Amino acid sequence: MKRRFLFTLLSAAWIVSSCTEENITTLSNPDSTINLDNVTYTSHVKNAIDAQCISCHGSINPSGGLDISTYTTAKNNINSIISRIDLQTGQAGIMPPSGRMTETNIQLFKNWLSQGLLE
Repeated sequence: MKRRFLFTLLSAAWIVSSCTEENITTLSNPDSTINLDNVTYTSHVKNAIDAQCISCHGSINPSGGLDISTYTTAKNNINSIISRIDLQTGQAGIMPPSGRMTETNIQLFKNWLSQGLLE
């Protein structure tokens, strides 16, 4: 019985000690391992755009006339991007049209804006 208690206590201490400040953002987003601190276009946003947006909003014949294939075009359209990806599935104008992005990806775009739209 004492061994079980000691094992539980040590396990709990290890879990708590792993929750350092730098890991909190990632742990609070279980659908991804993306750290939402220090978001940049090159390291974070471009990957999300390439995965979920570029097939329709690339530089060749962009849907709705919205090309977000470069840092500059994404930066210049960030408010529009956020307003569309932040809609709920089923709402008119949601992007991507297949359904809402993960909360982590939505927060990624919001953090990029709030952190200064770093390249």
